Amino acid sequence: GAARPAPAQQHHAQPARPPSSPPPASQTGRRRIPTPADLSKLGFPTEEAMINEILAAVFEEMHGLLSCRTREAAAEFALDVAFRRIPCEAGSVLLSDINARDLVFSAVRGAASVRLKGRRLPMGKGIVGYAAKQGATIAVPDVAKDSRFAKDVDHSIGFITRSVIVSPLVHDGQTFGAIELLNRTGVPSFIQVEVGIVSYVASMLAEHLATSIPSGEIDFAAEEAIERARSAKSAVPAPDATKKHAPLTARTAPAGPGHSGRRAGK
Repeated sequence: GAARPAPAQQHHAQPARPPSSPPPASQTGRRRIPTPADLSKLGFPTEEAMINEILAAVFEEMHGLLSCRTREAAAEFALDVAFRRIPCEAGSVLLSDINARDLVFSAVRGAASVRLKGRRLPMGKGIVGYAAKQGATIAVPDVAKDSRFAKDVDHSIGFITRSVIVSPLVHDGQTFGAIELLNRTGVPSFIQVEVGIVSYVASMLAEHLATSIPSGEIDFAAEEAIERARSAKSAVPAPDATKKHAPLTARTAPAGPGHSGRRAGK
């Protein structure tokens, strides 16, 4: 039979909300917010205290989504927030296509981002496709041991994935895509608190796509048709200014019985 996937962390529960009382201004100002690795060195008494500190900072920064008027802008913004919190080599936000039921790489960071942007992945394919379809946050420390891993994507873009965190973009039971971070730097694999961060960013992005941007899913076929029409229009050569315009009579109604041949009026 087919090989069983390697054990991986899966979390269906909603991420914890930030503390009800906002942290002091000194903790949420414009200064650099520490990463989970930084905070662990500071000796937080419990993991919960560390998580609350990070989520409070993420919650504050994610308010910037309100200024994102397009799905792609929102995806780019959320991915950057995750990148600032978790050191990693690459990452992406894939948004769902309502026509083909594909996932489309809409925001991409990393060495292979140019080759990956706009690429489609069937819903359910790979670890990210599986997470999106199942609605589960997944952390895989070694993708080589996971049968769900889509090796062909790595091969086609010249990238080597070692570890991954994936969280689906789900709001009120509707899936809008997924966010993934690849290859944790500094340590062998992603740590538990970082799973919570990615899940929290994903939940806020999904809520924004569902409630603040018309039609939370992307009709990529329609957008591509519009882009093709724009390209075709721009390809039409501009009129040669050196040529004389056609005679006025060519733009007038043809003369007939009882007509003088003058330009027709409204």
